[in-house]
Amino acid sequence: MRWGLALAIVLSAQWTSAQVAGPQLPAPGDWVSVPYADALTTSRSPVAAATTETPLALQVARRDGATHIAVTSFHETRRLRVVSSTPAAARGEVALLLTSGEGRSSPSDANVQARMRIADDRGAETLYTSLGMDEGAERRYRRLTVSLDTWAARVLLAGDYHDAQGRPWVFGADRLAATPDGTFDYRVALDPSEAGCDYFETPDRAARGGQRRTGFAWRGRSLELYRIVYDAEGPPISCAPQPFAVLTRRDAPVPADPSCGLTRLPITQVSPGQWEHLESRARTFTLRHWNHGSAPNPTAFTERGILVTRADGRSCEFDPTIYGRDLWVDRSETTIAVVASSGSSAELQFYDATTCALRGRIDVSGAEPEVGSGVVRHPGACEMADTTRGTCTPASYWRLDATCTPHRLDAMSDAWTRERFGIAFWEPSEISAPFTPNARWLGAQRR
Repeated sequence: MRWGLALAIVLSAQWTSAQVAGPQLPAPGDWVSVPYADALTTSRSPVAAATTETPLALQVARRDGATHIAVTSFHETRRLRVVSSTPAAARGEVALLLTSGEGRSSPSDANVQARMRIADDRGAETLYTSLGMDEGAERRYRRLTVSLDTWAARVLLAGDYHDAQGRPWVFGADRLAATPDGTFDYRVALDPSEAGCDYFETPDRAARGGQRRTGFAWRGRSLELYRIVYDAEGPPISCAPQPFAVLTRRDAPVPADPSCGLTRLPITQVSPGQWEHLESRARTFTLRHWNHGSAPNPTAFTERGILVTRADGRSCEFDPTIYGRDLWVDRSETTIAVVASSGSSAELQFYDATTCALRGRIDVSGAEPEVGSGVVRHPGACEMADTTRGTCTPASYWRLDATCTPHRLDAMSDAWTRERFGIAFWEPSEISAPFTPNARWLGAQRR
């Protein structure tokens, strides 16, 4: 396949020459083609949307001191690294030199010339570029406030339903589903190249390719679910002729983003070769971290707390005792989240970014939590006293609301705990024979 060598990305028409003095690059995150996004939202079908608009998205990331741009058609991905960026002659434009720094490449990928600018399209960051999977016309992209997978789930499936028997089905906006058959993560497949119908998938080691797939189709306000047929004659992934369930939607449309929108906040050097203290920079504040012993590339900070200095000069400090590089900040930059540890216990703690007051905590002892934009998952763990008995922390799901307040999802947490440990419990407890069908709960009764 031949790759386009020209990149023209349209960033803000309101830039002044002073603002362009430091070349501007697209903000990190996922960017989706606007015509394709509109087609997907209207049709509620990845297969149908792909027949009218080219499926395209960009993922921009900053790592190792460089900007990386991945271009995907959801079937193929091209990965580029920005080598240099300089202001172009036209106001607001940036000229780029890119290279295929990772992933597959061809000889023509060695040097890619590009131009870029960002426009404010009614309050949304919009990118205009000819960078695609072919040498095509200039395309328009819009930056998403969540990941591409989460956005697609909210556009296509997220909602509260009931089936013909009146049983509840929930496809969460955080890509967690709760059905009469259990709870699971789900991801809508946007690649239409091998699909004869729309489908979503969830990890399942026993299923084909390690993914259990389920077809879906909308009929008005009804969502039809289909079993997948793997057909050697037709499209490799097809739907059975008749749905196995018809769901009726019973909730209001899912908000665009009902969560606080946590994203990672990296810890970096203040200056090359200096390890005494490090920093994390957000838009409205800076965090200062002290590195005990000034060891290079520290993975834990123990010397003192975290100093928060805001753009208006105000500052405060909070002390998570021992913490590592797991830091997050919310969309409004009013909340800082950090994994704090003491001995064998650990907590995901939420602090007010203005006062440094502790606002919430989640027990994450024994295993690393999975922190998303609006959900936290912790698989739980056991500290074994001997081969048959241990003190165990239950698995848990937490939803983060718009203020970053964690709310435990009891039904989903209990189901996951039972699946992992062989028995459901809801607080640190003594468990006999955990992780086996003979697990026995020795803890206190639920309050």
